[in-house]
Order: sequence, then C-alpha cells, then structure tokens
Amino acid sequence: MEIHLQEDFLNRMRSEKGFLLTRYLDQLQLPPERALFVNRSRLPLCDKGPDLSQPALPFHLERVPYEEDGYYYPPQEKPGRHPLHEAGLYYIQEPSAMLPVSLLDPQPGDCVLDLCAAPGGKTVQISCRMSKRGGGGILISNEFVPERARILARNVERMGLRQTVVLNEDSGRLAARLEASFDKILVDAPCSGEGMFRKNPDAAKEWSLENVIRCVSRQKEILENAAKMLKPGGILVYSTCTFEEEENEGQVSDFLRTHPDFFLEKEERFLPYEGRGEGHFAARLKKAGSLIPSTHWPCGKQKAGGKEEIQKVIGLADALLCKEAKKRLFSGFVCSAESHTPAGCRLPGEWGMEKSGTISTVRFGDQIYLAPPDSPDLSGLRVLQPGVAFLQVKKNREEPSHALSHLLLENDVYLSVELSADSSLPLRYLQGMTIQTGDAGCHVLQWKADKSEKTSGTKAAWCLVLCEGVSLGFGKLVGGVLKNHYPKGLRIQC
Repeated sequence: MEIHLQEDFLNRMRSEKGFLLTRYLDQLQLPPERALFVNRSRLPLCDKGPDLSQPALPFHLERVPYEEDGYYYPPQEKPGRHPLHEAGLYYIQEPSAMLPVSLLDPQPGDCVLDLCAAPGGKTVQISCRMSKRGGGGILISNEFVPERARILARNVERMGLRQTVVLNEDSGRLAARLEASFDKILVDAPCSGEGMFRKNPDAAKEWSLENVIRCVSRQKEILENAAKMLKPGGILVYSTCTFEEEENEGQVSDFLRTHPDFFLEKEERFLPYEGRGEGHFAARLKKAGSLIPSTHWPCGKQKAGGKEEIQKVIGLADALLCKEAKKRLFSGFVCSAESHTPAGCRLPGEWGMEKSGTISTVRFGDQIYLAPPDSPDLSGLRVLQPGVAFLQVKKNREEPSHALSHLLLENDVYLSVELSADSSLPLRYLQGMTIQTGDAGCHVLQWKADKSEKTSGTKAAWCLVLCEGVSLGFGKLVGGVLKNHYPKGLRIQC
C-alpha cells in the first residue's frame, strides 16, 4: 500500500536536526520489521534452560539486540495465527518499541507503574522482567481510553501475568491518590505516531500540525502527574513513537527546566533507517533523593479476602492442583498470618508454603481474584482487573477462571489433555468445539500425584488443555469427550 506523506510533515523533517529524509523515504518502501517478545514464564518446563537464543518455537527467529527475550521473525511467518499466540507464549511487538523497558530496567520487588499501557506490550515486558529470580513486587498497568483499557486487560490475562493490576484511569486522578508511590514509572506517551506510518498508512493521512500541538500539551500533563507519583530516587522513562523534536528531546528539556529535582541519565532516539524497526524515542530520568523500599502504600494495602471466598479458593486448588503447583502459584499472594485469622482461612500446612498465612483475594463481580497483597487501596478508581482471576462463582458451583489456566504449567494439574500442534485440534478447541479423546492428536495425560497429595483431585473432570506443552485453557472430561470451556468471547470465528 502506497504511503502518502503530507507536505507539512516533509517540511518539518527536512528541518529536523539529524534527520535524513532521503534515507527515511527509501526505508518506507521496504516491508516493516516484525518481532515478538517471548514470555519466558509460559515456556514448557523442557525449554526453561538458561540459553534462550533458540527458543523452541516453530518460527525462524533472530534476537533483538537490546531485549534478551525479543526476536525478529521473517514476513512469511504468521505467528499471530498459531495456537501458541493464544496461549500467551509470546506477544507480537514492533521491535523498536521494546527499547523503553530496557531503559526502565524493572527488577523483582519493584513497585512499577505503566501509565499509558495499552495495548500491553510494554506491560508484558515489565512483568516478565519482574518475575525473574523469584519475582515479587507489583505492576499497576493503566490506560485512560476505555476500549483500549479492555484490550490491555485481555492481553494481561492472555499472557498469564502475575502481580499485575489493570486500571482505566486519568493520570491526574491517579496522582491525587498515589503520590510518591512508585519506584519506577513508564510513560509511553500518546503522540503524533510518525513511527506508525509504514505499518499503518492511514496514520500518515491523518497527521496534522494541530495534532502535534495537542500531543505536546497532553504529554506535559501526563509527565507532570507521573513526576508526582514517583518516589525520591526513582526512575521515570518517557518514550514516544514519533520523530518530532517537540514531543521528544524538547519535551524532556522543558520538563527538566521546570523540575530541578530530576536529571537526565540517558536519552536514545531510534530512527527507522538506523536499525531494524519503525522508530522510537526514550529518555531515562532520575528523581533526586534516596530510594527507600517500602512494604506498604501511603493509602493502605489490600487485606485478606473473606472466609467464604478463601475457602472456595482452597477447595478448588485442592481439587485441581498438585502440591508444588499450589506452593508456586500462591507464593506471591500470601498475607501474613494474624492471630485472629478465622479457622478455615489459614493456608493448609500440607501445601508446603514457606510463609504461613492466608490468601489475598478480591471478589469482583462473579470472579474471585488472587490480589497482590501489597496492592494499594483502589476503592473509587476504575479497576478492570485487581489481580489474577482464580475462580468464577456460578449458581451452586464454582469453576476455574480462564485466567488461571495461563498461570499453570503442564504438570501443575492432576489431569491434562495434549492437543497436537500438527493436527486441527488446537484450532477446534479455540473455536469452542467439542473434541473426542479418541481423535488423532488428542492425548490424555494423568500426572502422578505424590503419596502425600490428596488424590481426590483425579476424580474431578476438570483438565488443562495443552498445545506443545503450553496451556490453552480448561476443559472437562466426561467419558471419552473433552467438553470445551474456552471463553465464548475469546473464541476464534471460522
């Protein structure tokens, strides 16, 4: 598709310092670069070695130099159509868009805010970095536009992200509630989007000087609010996917001029003709002072859920999950035990948890969520996901939530069904169809429980549905039939 660039844009780029317009125009004639980010936590156990230079994916991959889990793939590959995409094993992402998170460098235990997060690629990167080496911490992922916030929430669920809360809020309302709360903040600001022209030629048609001016004003407001929410000694990364100096270096200079308590640590501009990508700008700013890790939020933290909710969670976990799975899954959602903890709320001793206590849960509609125990008090804010949906409460019964399946590994459950990637079965499952266990490519796997485990879970018909050892969702085995429980709203249409 031919790209029509407006004359005002061309004139601005001709006068842009360091911008080589001829080379840029030549680059626009080439196909856009494609890349994906591998979600290391979703890799099957056999692929969790230290060397991921060749992850076991059915595509030709080449590493992105500034992101250890980012990989280019050739245009003839279609990873978005593979079942492993729906399983959350990878996120398709423009390669230069991976740069800002590498500058942010989130670590396990950090309190992080992704302020303009939709559709979710950078949230995925942040969460995956925080989950390494034991994990811990909390990520607040926010998007102001409601429809984009819903897309963000779906991607967080698909990728199986732990310790992530999704909000649909204005940055000003957040700043009023969460002043000096975060160790690190990413502002991937709404911008004039000049780095999108090759991927989306309509963006070139819609470009205007008026929109550039509006973007500059909006960015200033968002940066101002982000600065209020950053702790002393914290890191703020500001980024855009545009080439406009006013929105990039100029915006950073103006911010530093009015915020003497911040200083610039690093600034990078990635232009399309200088590497493999559509272009990005990122600046790493540090706030003066010493960063003091805190174990609580200024506005309080999430309390343990009610007795009935916790008992439902414990009951479903005992029926579905092996001991090691329960220990791994719940380790990030444990509140310290208190002397007044009601009977039946304390975690069972046979789960083998290092910390005693109870589970931090939130009832949200008909779902019971596992909530990060150090979550702030979010009452009055527009919360889309307060954590990981664990179970759905239905009339006279509870069912495991789909989000739970994307936190589980192949041998975490008593019962699972492997659907061969070489067959049509994974697609049929994702379309919501019933599958016969006798179909070619369908294999029922009974995982052996430890002697100390309760074996009553094997009687339950719930099973984890796998493709290449990666969970797609839940199903229910009834005789020789796999009944489909893939959510209707996510099913692939024929």
